[in-house]
Amino acid sequence: MLGREEWLPLARKLDWDYSYVREEEVFPEVISGRPWLPHSEWKDWEESFKTSYREYVDKPIRKRYGCTRLCTDAVGRIENVQKLALPWLNSLKVHAAALPLAEFTGSYRQSAGARFGRDSAWRTMATFGALDEYRHTQIPLLLFHPLLRLDSQFDWAHQVLPHQQLVRDCRATFFR
Repeated sequence: MLGREEWLPLARKLDWDYSYVREEEVFPEVISGRPWLPHSEWKDWEESFKTSYREYVDKPIRKRYGCTRLCTDAVGRIENVQKLALPWLNSLKVHAAALPLAEFTGSYRQSAGARFGRDSAWRTMATFGALDEYRHTQIPLLLFHPLLRLDSQFDWAHQVLPHQQLVRDCRATFFR
């Protein structure tokens, strides 16, 4: 069996030539940027995070689970939120709406890099970035979801985002 140092370089650069369509059609200038450069100009591009999907998923999951659980235990209790002064409660509602929306936007934009990045390593890195931003969307939704019982105004982000699926995904990710 190959060690990580032997197989990772083989798995990172998986670009190929397109026989069914021109490269300019796969990576249009309007999305890929100007000046439009052929792939030969990008072949030596190096991403900063050389990791595999398994490493991306396995290593941080224990940290994410612990952090999310600690946040829930520390500030996620309804009785703590009920004690807040009205200005603090209102800013918490704005935070509950704005943070997931911003992270979801980041996920969407990273997905564009995952599709239109000019090198396969770039596309892989952008895929991990999109997954990371999607997770950042899930965490505040998970933390603020119990507060909907307290005040329906915590529902802002939940109404805008496909929240039920996000909450289910988040629970499956962090509390398995």
